[in-house]
Amino acid sequence: MTVFVEFVANWVAQQAVVDRTGLSGTFDIDLSWTPFSISGDSEGLSMFKAIEDQLGLKLDLQKTPLELFIIERIDHPRDN
Repeated sequence: MTVFVEFVANWVAQQAVVDRTGLSGTFDIDLSWTPFSISGDSEGLSMFKAIEDQLGLKLDLQKTPLELFIIERIDHPRDN
C-alpha cells in the first residue's frame, strides 16, 4: 500500500496522503479511470471515484499533523 499511497499523493491528490488502511504486503492493483483533460474537465470516471468503486478504499479530506523538514538556506560547497 505504501507505493500506491505515494502514487496517489504525488500524482493524483498533489497533497499529503496518510495510509490508515492497516494493510501490509504486496498487492496487484488494476485500476481504470479517465484522466483529466487539459481544461480540467473529465467526462468519465475520476481517479478518486475509481479508487472507491474498484478498490473499496475511500479518500477522506482531513487535517492531521505531519512531520515536515523545512530547508531555510542552501549554500554551494566551499573549495578546500
